[in-house]
Amino acid sequence: MKKAKDLLEKYNLNPKKKFGQNFLIDDNILRKISKNYNPDFPIIEIGPGTGAMTQYFLEKNQHSVYLVEFDTDMIEILNKEYSNIKEIFHADASKFDFSEILNKEVKEFIIFGNLPYNVSSQIIFNLVKNIDRINTCYFMVQKEVAKRLTENKNNKNYSRLTVMTDLYFDKKILFDVKPNSFLPAPRVDSSIVQFKKKDKLLNKLKDRNKFAEIVKEAFSQRRKMLRNNLKKYKEYNLENIIDLKQRAENLSVEDYVNIVNYLLNI
Repeated sequence: MKKAKDLLEKYNLNPKKKFGQNFLIDDNILRKISKNYNPDFPIIEIGPGTGAMTQYFLEKNQHSVYLVEFDTDMIEILNKEYSNIKEIFHADASKFDFSEILNKEVKEFIIFGNLPYNVSSQIIFNLVKNIDRINTCYFMVQKEVAKRLTENKNNKNYSRLTVMTDLYFDKKILFDVKPNSFLPAPRVDSSIVQFKKKDKLLNKLKDRNKFAEIVKEAFSQRRKMLRNNLKKYKEYNLENIIDLKQRAENLSVEDYVNIVNYLLNI
């Protein structure tokens, strides 16, 4: 297998801070991740870099591996070193319209991303817009972000990101990754989080856009009570279905679904 460090030296390149690049160089971790990939599904890899993980996907699936990469130097490496990539998109994954790829295949997609720490939440928020075309995601994120993603209510780590992803996915941390598995080594531990799509709540929810709006407003000032953050809905008597003396972190994703459906039934 081709090594990230060797390819960077071959092309006289270094990791770039502006792109938040930390290349995964631990072969054991790369193999461990690849074992989770079901080659029956097409895959999108976000931020493939030199292709250290990409080659494991290509080994399993020669026909439907798509890449989204923002760094043109990395795109040059990928084009020259790997011949079976279906298509590479030069784009910022936090803003990219993923439907450009998702509509190219009949099957749902698997998504993998070693996400830059500074934009990991934005990328995840962007991806869920296309939840109907996604089966499972595997994200490498900062360990603290992984905790936020998988936290339960009534906890300080429980956040808007938690609730928004709880609507669409069952999530769990698969394993942690130490800094020395990367080049350069970050100052924090990372985790691989699995997102498996679920349909129950989505089928119950009457308006996804309204849900996103309500959750954003509820967490806008997270130390304040819901009666303050949701005061624009005062006339709708939300106290009929929730205790407005609670804070946003005290409500489950089901509670937010019920709020939305209640407002739309009035």
